[in-house]
Amino acid sequence: MEFSLQTIEGLAPDDSSVRSGKGLAKPSAWQEVGEAEGFLWGLCKGSGSKPYQVRIDTTRQEVGFSCSCPSRKIPCKHVLGLLFLRAQNGAELGGECPDWVKEWREKRARRPAAPLYRRRTGRSRGN
Repeated sequence: MEFSLQTIEGLAPDDSSVRSGKGLAKPSAWQEVGEAEGFLWGLCKGSGSKPYQVRIDTTRQEVGFSCSCPSRKIPCKHVLGLLFLRAQNGAELGGECPDWVKEWREKRARRPAAPLYRRRTGRSRGN
């Protein structure tokens, strides 16, 4: 699934998150990024000792995402940053899913599909 910059901005909870996400859309902010089978993932350098684990599922009609950061914003700047990075790259990133992505993918496969985000237009969110 392709994401335009406008689509990514539409996922953001606010303008501040868009700005912060764009600031993370550079390779130096990431220890690892990859993409396979409709899943996008990355390890984003944060303020703590461990990088944040960012996971994005594009296999369903509604995009799903998860990040190990403590932010209450959904999606957080790390998810947005990885989407902006992917949009700028223009080609699939490749790689093999690490175990932490495979576990999340399997957990998601057991759940029925549901919208996982609220666009700034006010759509509902389900988990």
